[in-house]
Amino acid sequence: MIEELDKVIFSNLDKLTWLYLSNNNIKSLHKGIFSNLSSLKRLRLDNNKLKALPEGIFSNLKKLKFLRLINNPLPEDWADNYEKSQIGQLSNKIDNYQQSLENTRGRIAEEKSERMDKLEKLIQRMDRVTMKRMASYVNLTDDELFKWLMDLPQDYGFRLEGDEVVFSADDIEDHIDDLMASFRKFEDEKIGKN
Repeated sequence: MIEELDKVIFSNLDKLTWLYLSNNNIKSLHKGIFSNLSSLKRLRLDNNKLKALPEGIFSNLKKLKFLRLINNPLPEDWADNYEKSQIGQLSNKIDNYQQSLENTRGRIAEEKSERMDKLEKLIQRMDRVTMKRMASYVNLTDDELFKWLMDLPQDYGFRLEGDEVVFSADDIEDHIDDLMASFRKFEDEKIGKN
């Protein structure tokens, strides 16, 4: 039976995912004993003689899903301290996720605005363009562009001829706002599906 663990015993086991130290006579643990176990998912320390746990002993175990400590003479509040530590880490993860989400939304809005500007300039500048060029210009697949064009009313100032989109200068000016509003709606629906 194990009674004591050297503080560097797990220092080179960063790929270790399960660690069972149950049914021993371990009385204490060094604060950083688990600090290099970045892949650890399951840790069992039940049925030992642990009376205390160093603060933050599990803080580096980011992937830990299962921890078993029953049948140890630990104080009743050990779980409260552990939960506060874990809640603090979770709160930081949520804050980071929210910031990342806000950054992503901002980037998507900027990209969408750029595509809208590009599309409007393309339509106003050219009288005909291949679908492939138009799709790459606004960062859509050929299929997405085709779907958007097919969903538009026929009187929006364009027609399809083979693999080209042909714009009618007279009609396109009357419908450019409608065309752009339709593209905005299409982009929003596309983003909503992802």
